[in-house]
Amino acid sequence: MAPLLFSNERRYEGHDNRRAQRLHGGGRRGRDYSSLPEVGLKKNCCFSVVVISRIGQQIRLSLIFAKSSADLRVFARPLSAYVAPLCAVSKHTKYSAKAYRIANRDECQIVAATLAIKVLILVFGIHVFNALEPATPSRGIGLEVWNRWDSPAYLNIAQQGYTASLPNRAQLVLFPLYPLCVRAVAIVARNYLVSAFIVSGVGAGAAALLLYRLTRLDASRAVAIRAVWLMLIFPSGFFLHIGYAESLFLALAIGSLYAAQTDRWAISGLMAALAAMTHINGWLLLPTLATEVIQQFVSCRKWRWQWLWALMPLSGLAVYLLINYKTTGHALAFLTIEREHWSKALDWPWKGIRGSFDLIRLGNPNEAAIRGIEESLFISLGFACTLAAWFTMRAAYATWMTLNWILFTSVGFILCVPRYTLVMFPIYILLARIARHRIAAWIITAWCLLSAGLFIALFVRGWWVS
Repeated sequence: MAPLLFSNERRYEGHDNRRAQRLHGGGRRGRDYSSLPEVGLKKNCCFSVVVISRIGQQIRLSLIFAKSSADLRVFARPLSAYVAPLCAVSKHTKYSAKAYRIANRDECQIVAATLAIKVLILVFGIHVFNALEPATPSRGIGLEVWNRWDSPAYLNIAQQGYTASLPNRAQLVLFPLYPLCVRAVAIVARNYLVSAFIVSGVGAGAAALLLYRLTRLDASRAVAIRAVWLMLIFPSGFFLHIGYAESLFLALAIGSLYAAQTDRWAISGLMAALAAMTHINGWLLLPTLATEVIQQFVSCRKWRWQWLWALMPLSGLAVYLLINYKTTGHALAFLTIEREHWSKALDWPWKGIRGSFDLIRLGNPNEAAIRGIEESLFISLGFACTLAAWFTMRAAYATWMTLNWILFTSVGFILCVPRYTLVMFPIYILLARIARHRIAAWIITAWCLLSAGLFIALFVRGWWVS
């Protein structure tokens, strides 16, 4: 996997194309057997049995009706039409087994890399905290340096649930699935912070695997591996490994779209419903899946009832609104809390964007650097990648990008853009395509690692990052 991160992709794409050409007998040699089964050893074996039976039938006919050697040659000619596809199936079976082995090896390496990066990030954060501490920290502070900002609120919900009384009333804006998972794991782990890390770690591994599989549907193996790598080292990617809901949400969102594209709409709908119970962005899966339905309908020109599973995000929305109603008596109480505590109210995108750019020249050095430059940088990155998605990617991806960008910019006071950008997963695919050139890959990787180091250092010291 490692050589594909910084190598020229064309070499590997050419190798894949040559293998596909040999598989189907393309080019100058043989016939085009592209109609043969594309996946599955079982189908190939069944096809081989059918071909062998036809060969036996042809031999029996020749023995019964042939009266001379010339007649035998006439009856033997059709055998080549059966033997050639059988050879092609044999090649394809061998190729499929090898492809499965490569995919399994890649996925094992992705899981190992995700776990290794998680450990490195957690250890690096503790090391940075100790290095910047003027006095020797108390023994056992350890993972507590990561328990900041939204993380304690998630843990409190996991332990005590939602409440309408102050000061925990503001926690109602956080969605229920992640703390519910933390509570379930804590039954075994006996520690809520460790349980949060476990849930986030599993979510990060699942998101990495699903991003690899989703990218492989439309792109080469090299692009898929680089997309996963860029997601794991993204500047705000450390949120995937700590007590935040981003990793679980990203796994569910990517999984929903992957299931939809592979025609497993029931699974897609269920994952979309769970995503809508994990993060506010999960509601955007409804128009995103609707876009995928329209695209598939245009292709086949036939209505399919399983497409109704695309409406499942509404059930996740209903669960969250019911929690709001049971807790406060108002189904839309979270909107009031957002406005009261974080000054977040719906507004035109250009007003919030203008405010972020104004902080660059009007704010103090910290505000100018973090809430000015960094927020503006990620706003610009999201906008540029959204435009690129409409010209180079599936319509569902472009819809997801557009709606997410509009959601986090359509407020009067923009916050957390680096973290919100983290769930716009088509960005990783677009950057992976750009990184096919070695110099571009070095530049993108250097920017991700340097920015991630800055964000981690600020976060563990208690500064606002995203």
